[in-house]
Amino acid sequence: MSARLHCLVLLLVAMSGAIGRAESPPDALDQSQEIAEAIRSLDAELFADRQAASSTLQGLGKHAIPALEAAASSDSAEVRSRSVEVLAKHAKHGTAETRTLAEQALDRLTKSDRPAVANLAKQATQSEQPDPNANPIAVFNGMAPIRINPAQIQVQMQAQGIAGGVRRTTKISKVNGVKTIEVEENDRKIKVVESAKGLEVELTKKQNGKETTEKFQAKDLAELKKKHPEAAKAYDEVNRQGGIQIQINGGAIGPAIPARQPAAPPQIRDALKRQVESLKRIEKTEANRAALERSIQRLEEQIQRLGG
Repeated sequence: MSARLHCLVLLLVAMSGAIGRAESPPDALDQSQEIAEAIRSLDAELFADRQAASSTLQGLGKHAIPALEAAASSDSAEVRSRSVEVLAKHAKHGTAETRTLAEQALDRLTKSDRPAVANLAKQATQSEQPDPNANPIAVFNGMAPIRINPAQIQVQMQAQGIAGGVRRTTKISKVNGVKTIEVEENDRKIKVVESAKGLEVELTKKQNGKETTEKFQAKDLAELKKKHPEAAKAYDEVNRQGGIQIQINGGAIGPAIPARQPAAPPQIRDALKRQVESLKRIEKTEANRAALERSIQRLEEQIQRLGG
């Protein structure tokens, strides 16, 4: 990030303390530094650091919006993309006030005299339906990103096997950001759907030749565990099944990817853990509690998947 933009971000962060001051943590200076550091980390060398910074800025809610709007005009394509992405999430999932502030910021960015900035903001404010002409996103194959169009991505896997006398069929697909996992074993079926709207779990059991299906919904795994423990247990079970294969326009890329990746380098896990501790230090309010807890949960799940 350029020094000029960094100074602008710091200024806007300081000014943002006037927004919803009643919800601000006791030490506004610490929060300003937190936001500025997260903005800088959007362009960090490690992918894990960039991901963690995005989660931090999402957890900070409306207090981060002025800095995100400024960072969206950065000379760094990575910072621009991630800033607009976080603003879009605030516009969809934030509190009423946060949504309004994020929508206003995105609207101003659509009028930017920089085409790259304006186009990003316009895409973020459009329908969730995939645009065949949208800018490509990065899919990581080892350390090198492959640029492909989001409308072309379909992740799917099907596997069959017998273990301990149990015949099991597993199907996994991911289309337009909606992931579906179906597991069928003997007289039981489990279907899980993950999307931006939350989690849906269907449990189907066969008894005396008759099938009965129960459906459960929750905004995230924490809520599912609290309200529907049986469905949460089934969710954990299906997420341990098999691997996935990425397909682009019908052509597979490489072999199936194991559901649990090998342990990541310690510095990646440490970076994620630092972000978790940073989020935990932020004072929780009625307005930011849910977003903070979701961000912490996602980071902790990622740490666990990386072998931490």
